[in-house]
Amino acid sequence: MLLQLGWAACGLPAGDARSPKPETLVAELDEEQITLREFEAYLVTESDSGQDPLRKSRFRDFVVERVLLRQARLDGISVADEELKEQMGNLQIEAGESEFSERLRRFLTFQKLLKLKVRDQVEVTSSHIRDFYGSHHEQFRVGDSGRVLEILVADRDRAQEIREMLEPGEVRQFQEMARLHSKGLTAETGGALGTFERGQLPSEFEKAILSLEPGEISNVFRSRHGYHLFMVEEWIPRHHKSLYHVQEGIFSTLIAKQESAAVDSYIEGLLAGASLRIYDRELDFRESDDHVSAPN
Repeated sequence: MLLQLGWAACGLPAGDARSPKPETLVAELDEEQITLREFEAYLVTESDSGQDPLRKSRFRDFVVERVLLRQARLDGISVADEELKEQMGNLQIEAGESEFSERLRRFLTFQKLLKLKVRDQVEVTSSHIRDFYGSHHEQFRVGDSGRVLEILVADRDRAQEIREMLEPGEVRQFQEMARLHSKGLTAETGGALGTFERGQLPSEFEKAILSLEPGEISNVFRSRHGYHLFMVEEWIPRHHKSLYHVQEGIFSTLIAKQESAAVDSYIEGLLAGASLRIYDRELDFRESDDHVSAPN
């Protein structure tokens, strides 16, 4: 009856209705059929192009999404509209009213599920941090570096006038003059450019800076920004950063690494436990599986 009404609404006699073209079946996931049309729609949504050169890997991503969403439903995991709106922040898109919001809802659902499943497999101890620090010691090596201050003005004569007022070695005086007279972005911080290793500054700046002794003031130096005065506050010899200063970064690195491994393992387990039959050889991401033909 619904089909007849549909054709009638288009102004065609019900007797002229044609049978719809059969969908191309590309896979079955636990007896749930996956059609080529569904996969093509996913490609357009995820990559804004139906012509994705990595179709096999993208099909794996598509199957993984299906498996994760099904597992989330089995575990009663969902994302409420209030949670979605909170994550969307200032985007001004109402939950449920756009394709983007539904993609975000799926992503947040995956996050909830995976966090629940892998949380007991992630643990980073002080021993792990010390071991990583010891085995990656060279990663924390810092070359010779200098802490640099600057004053930037628009006029050469003004720059020279300020230089004549400055006393070598008087770091606080230099900082105060920077706050009062510098037109650079560093003025509010007393002219502090930061700490730099050799090779990190533009070559013309290094030429003016690297020859300075701590507390020494450079000659007036011109760049496209204006006229500069530099002072090296301190030279710091090459050294290795202490464990104390890098332990937070190491902790974050190890947590991310463990979480990634645990998530990969969990997803592989879900795929291994699913009944998956792929009928399209071009999409079969399982290298060792025998190819099967789609049912007629």
